[in-house]
Amino acid sequence: MSSHSAQKIHSYPIENDFLYMEVLNYGARIRKLYLKSKPNIPLVVGLENTSDYLKDIWSLGACLGPYAGRLEKNGKIELHGGEAAFSKQFWSVEQKSSKNNAITLKYLYRDIKNNLVSVYLRYHLEGSSLLLSYKAIPQAECLLNLSNHTYFTLDCQQQIDHYQLQIHSEQYLKLDQNLLPTGEICNGLPPDIDFSFKKSIGKQRLDHIYLTQNSTNSSELTKVASVSSQQSNIQMDVYTDQEVLVCFTPNTFAGICFETQGFPNAPAHPHFSQAYVGPNQEYQQQSRFSFSHF
Repeated sequence: MSSHSAQKIHSYPIENDFLYMEVLNYGARIRKLYLKSKPNIPLVVGLENTSDYLKDIWSLGACLGPYAGRLEKNGKIELHGGEAAFSKQFWSVEQKSSKNNAITLKYLYRDIKNNLVSVYLRYHLEGSSLLLSYKAIPQAECLLNLSNHTYFTLDCQQQIDHYQLQIHSEQYLKLDQNLLPTGEICNGLPPDIDFSFKKSIGKQRLDHIYLTQNSTNSSELTKVASVSSQQSNIQMDVYTDQEVLVCFTPNTFAGICFETQGFPNAPAHPHFSQAYVGPNQEYQQQSRFSFSHF
């Protein structure tokens, strides 16, 4: 924490006719988000005191990188980038739109081989949707798998058991005791994690890796999940061009994460789509979170 002592966390608001949002320069985090038609319902879990983010262990609202999820590294398991995690770094504001409905943040990252990688994350409010656009430009080949770790909420309840969830997937990755993929891609979902038809989340908590129907060469955004609350009549739909959706719900507070990304621990499994980028390549991905009333 001492390395950050001379730097300050700043919050940057963006908005349009439908949504209001605040982004932090620390971890490129989403701190606040709400529909202007329902301003008393927070759509994300955030902290009131920005300094508390320096002690946050949940990666609240943060950009995950350089490698989202679990990665085997030198005999150890690294989660969401470990000590080099993008969620723990100060980003600079590269650009803010003249309409104040978009902001681009930048982080210069040096990988283990001391190669420089320029990473950009753009948040753009389009109607009642939030679009996340990632871009990274490496000097040399490096391993990249970016995502976002926002805990979404749809009402003011202290639990999410009543949320109606649908995940458009028929395949998932089998995990070992350390929650690392074994390499096995399983067809047909067990009943407890099968949300191919909308149903209540219930008492169980999720930490599962679903495969979307996207491919590595697809740039189209596909609808991969929906979640809604009858308490607020708010629904959120998740779209992405990524091959993997990690759905995670914590045990200690109300919120649900939709981590759109590439395959976790891909280097250990050659048959997974790999996450090596560069040189003379760009890493790009997009995900959209769309809100509506019903």
